[in-house]
Amino acid sequence: ALNFKYSKLKAETTKTPNKTKILLNAQLVNIFNDLVTIADRPLNDYKVAVGFGSCVDIFTDAVPLFDYLKFRAPKTNDEVEHYNVIDNSDQLTSGFTYFFTKGAASERYISNKQLFDQLVDTVMKNEDEILIKTIKKPKVALGGNAPVMANRFALELKKIENYQGKILLAAQHSHEFDDYGWMDELVEFTGPRTEVADRHLILEYKTNEKYDKNRWVSPRANRFIVHSDNHNPYLTGIDQNFHERFLDIKPNLLVISGLQMMDNIPVHEKVMQGVYSSYAEALQEIREKDVDIQKNFSERYGIDMKEIFEEYYKS
Repeated sequence: ALNFKYSKLKAETTKTPNKTKILLNAQLVNIFNDLVTIADRPLNDYKVAVGFGSCVDIFTDAVPLFDYLKFRAPKTNDEVEHYNVIDNSDQLTSGFTYFFTKGAASERYISNKQLFDQLVDTVMKNEDEILIKTIKKPKVALGGNAPVMANRFALELKKIENYQGKILLAAQHSHEFDDYGWMDELVEFTGPRTEVADRHLILEYKTNEKYDKNRWVSPRANRFIVHSDNHNPYLTGIDQNFHERFLDIKPNLLVISGLQMMDNIPVHEKVMQGVYSSYAEALQEIREKDVDIQKNFSERYGIDMKEIFEEYYKS
């Protein structure tokens, strides 16, 4: 929590009384040294919570997939444009071409579930054996920042002798995470179990690759990511079980990610307001630690941090 706040301290002191600013600046070296000491100290019961969301990443080549499905490629520059939300195959190839010709990465939501399932099902036909000769075997991997970070925390914390902590993962989980054996034993999912995982299709292309014969050319290698998530945009990992487990183990660190999955999702404004409310409520547990941090600064460095914290939350 101390690290979480510190990135704002120097900027916020310009809004505080001169006395506070002078005291804080005078103690910067001591604060940095203490942070290094804390970072280097092994904690046998260090606990981490990571959120929110999870998915399965499926990698394949974009152009062979579009060609196999006989999706129409745009024929003129006027037909090439990007869409925040993709509703059909023409918009898919148009949006893809827009970024393909720039060699730029992008990620878009497909509202047409049937179209998205068609893409994924076609690619996954080649998982066990190559049934479609023009499409390569897909690579299936753990997706989502939160699960990947949770596993990394597990890898590092297991280096500590007699480690007795825990890593909470505030995300939904499904059979894929068990079938592929992705998650470390130290990681505990707190979110609901779902029938299938949210899937992200990573459509890759190479430098100087041609699309629609020689009509469109990529200046550099990159990827066009599409998804049609049912869970991540609604932060389903923030549920009652997460609240209870958070309060139960009182993590030393909370890492938040995945909020970008709420972008460009075509749902009613009131639904998203409910999602934001759930997120705000989840952060209340973190704010309860503010009093302890303020007291620590006051006793150790002679600095009243209350006003700085208030400015932080206003921003």
